[in-house]
Amino acid sequence: DSKQKIVQSLTMSNKSPPNIAIIAISNGTQSGQPNPVNALSAHVRQYLQKSLATSLSDPKVTAIVLIGRPDGKGVFSAGADIKEFSGSDDESSTGGVTTSDPDGIPTLNDLAHLIEKSPKPIIAALTGATLGGGMELALAAQYRVADESLKYGLPEVKIGLIPGAGGTQRLPRLCGVRHALDV
Repeated sequence: DSKQKIVQSLTMSNKSPPNIAIIAISNGTQSGQPNPVNALSAHVRQYLQKSLATSLSDPKVTAIVLIGRPDGKGVFSAGADIKEFSGSDDESSTGGVTTSDPDGIPTLNDLAHLIEKSPKPIIAALTGATLGGGMELALAAQYRVADESLKYGLPEVKIGLIPGAGGTQRLPRLCGVRHALDV
């Protein structure tokens, strides 16, 4: 299928041209910490912010591709790390998902704005689950490509939570209100 070939070609970092930065969400996971759904924990958000800033400041980089895993398989991101919503005292030490942190840990909204305002094109190569905060990051990208394994949505609305990184604004802008309501 041609869509799958596009995603595969975008995600094969060892074959990408030197002027394209490939940023894999899974690479931000702390070593020894399993993250099968590429949850956007504080550590992953810091990694993404640093990787994006490095790519944006490198004059040799002309485009950026966000992927879930270096091999292009599995999930893009199933959203925020649910442990950070617990309200425990540990949240203050790891940064909030939706509230700014004085220690510089970016929120999902901070990352979405960084992606959206990028002067360089950012392409989100979507595979597997792209949910919640993962979908909001994808919506902030200038371009999105997907393979047939894509499952997308903003499931937090089903339990009364409002997407915190602009998904409710970006989605209707991209596909119209009628289709956005179906998501």
